Amino acid sequence: MDRKKLLKWCALFFCAMVLFTFLSRAADSVSVAKVSVAAPQNQVIVHAVNGTGKIKGTKETAVFLPEGQKIAQVHVNAGEAVKKGQVLLTLLESSLKESAVKKQDEIQEISLKIGDIQSQKDVAQQKKQYEASRAQEDLDTAVSNGDINISNAQNELNIANQRLAEYRAEKAAREKKKNQEQNNGEADFSDGNAQNDLTDGNNLMEPEDNSQEQALMDDVRAKTEALNQVIMSRNQEVKAAGRARQDASIPEARDSTGETLETQLIRLNEELEEINSLIEKKGQVEAPSDGVIKNLSAQSGGQTAQDAAAVLYELTGGLIMEGSITKEDLEYVSAGSVATLTGTSGTEVENVQVQSVQEDSANPGTFILTARVPESSLTVGESVDFTVEKKNGPYSLCVPLSALYGAEGQEYVFVQETRDSVLGEVQVVRKAFVTVKEKDESWAALQEGSLSTSQKVITGTDREIDDGSRIRLQES
Repeated sequence: MDRKKLLKWCALFFCAMVLFTFLSRAADSVSVAKVSVAAPQNQVIVHAVNGTGKIKGTKETAVFLPEGQKIAQVHVNAGEAVKKGQVLLTLLESSLKESAVKKQDEIQEISLKIGDIQSQKDVAQQKKQYEASRAQEDLDTAVSNGDINISNAQNELNIANQRLAEYRAEKAAREKKKNQEQNNGEADFSDGNAQNDLTDGNNLMEPEDNSQEQALMDDVRAKTEALNQVIMSRNQEVKAAGRARQDASIPEARDSTGETLETQLIRLNEELEEINSLIEKKGQVEAPSDGVIKNLSAQSGGQTAQDAAAVLYELTGGLIMEGSITKEDLEYVSAGSVATLTGTSGTEVENVQVQSVQEDSANPGTFILTARVPESSLTVGESVDFTVEKKNGPYSLCVPLSALYGAEGQEYVFVQETRDSVLGEVQVVRKAFVTVKEKDESWAALQEGSLSTSQKVITGTDREIDDGSRIRLQES
């Protein structure tokens, strides 16, 4: 009996133990976090910049109209596709006719001014020619008269020199004759007639009067001085006449008034021709080519200005896409980047190269991205979504972004580990601090050495975990 009772108690004990084991496991399954794990992988980090833009034409045509014309009605809107010859807007005919009359009056006034200026120019030119001709005549006369006066003065000097030379020759002959007579007188004295000869010799040796020679010499000096005066006078007169001729040949200062008026006259005639053409078309302004209205400054009831009334993208030109990005996106977008475009029609265009990225002057901090678009792929005016990707790597140690915790510069991951316990081996997590080199929307590239490729990191959990927390793997 006691043995049966003992066996009964033993059976109840083992049953209780089994029950408690199941209850313990049930409680453990409720308190322990279920996690998913993954090993680091070799990945490329992809940075994607998304935005919206608009397709535009590369060839533009501006429609300019005479300034100050009243606009009766505008028939198109910006972004609207138009055909060549389609009416864009209509001007008031009365305004055009009034402008035509004013233009004709302006043309007549400027034409008269041009005629007056040309007449004054012709008179001034003729007067200038007369002055130059008279100056040349004065110079020629000064040279001719001066040469004559010099020639006359030179002749008078030559005559004076000749008279002096003749006198001196006669004087020399007389002296020679006296010397001969003196010599003959000395010979007679030696024959006994010395007294008479001495008397005659004394008479022969009496000094001559030199006043005539001095007068002739004075005349030569006077004639030489006169010649020099004539030469100086001639040179001064020629120099003065030459300067007068140079002054007469100086051209008049350039006056562009006539040319300016001629340019104005040409412009006024062109404007009048344009106004008359619009009057013939009853004020209708037509599209010069097939295209899309880029912008429209004209408004119904307003007036035309100096700016273009309308600007069209021509369909015959190339296409570009213009979109906007932020300053932060510049790290991943630059000239040469490749974009993918998706139009509102669903058309997708890949491998579109970015041509330029420039700051929007009207909106600082925003940058305009411009990319060349293949023709016939999209249409002018169509809105598009664009994506520009920049790929870095590959990196050998990448973990899913969901495995990364902490603030920037203090990032960490939870690593799966196995530990021994009273219940046997259990799975726990260990906090491991890492250095992030780069990350995108899905992956984080870690500095080599932060982890090993054999370790597994927690990528997902059904509850909050911390360093040392027990875990169990989710069943796949």
